[in-house]
Amino acid sequence: MSGGEVTVALQHASCGLPADRFRRVLTHVLSAEGVAVRCLALVVASRETVQDLHRRYLDRDAPTDVLAFDYGAEQADPNAPAVDGEIYIDFDTARERCREFGADEEEEAMRYAIHGLLHLMGYRDKAPADKAQMRAIEDRYLRATGYFSA
Repeated sequence: MSGGEVTVALQHASCGLPADRFRRVLTHVLSAEGVAVRCLALVVASRETVQDLHRRYLDRDAPTDVLAFDYGAEQADPNAPAVDGEIYIDFDTARERCREFGADEEEEAMRYAIHGLLHLMGYRDKAPADKAQMRAIEDRYLRATGYFSA
């Protein structure tokens, strides 16, 4: 990975996770995938914030755990992939659903961050096989960065 900046904004009032942990995980994924970064922003936000963005920009008035906005769709060199975008994760949902998946809130939030980054790198999850592939990749990166509890 080379080039741009990875920023993390912890906007959720009760998120006590250090921004550097998110930055480290995202940087690891980018490096392992061989993807450069132009500009990447991760925002850890509330359910209301993420749902508002979902409604305003994707015309879906429903909660979602993660949103990824890709600003680099028209890349100058398709042979040198680079990420340029924003990821918003719903920390309220991470806190509420983590135990359902046998994780803690930090691991679940990291999964959402990785998931959003994978979307910015071109991974899709509409088809069941694609969803399973993304889940396996998320698991691999959670394990590699010390967050996999299963």
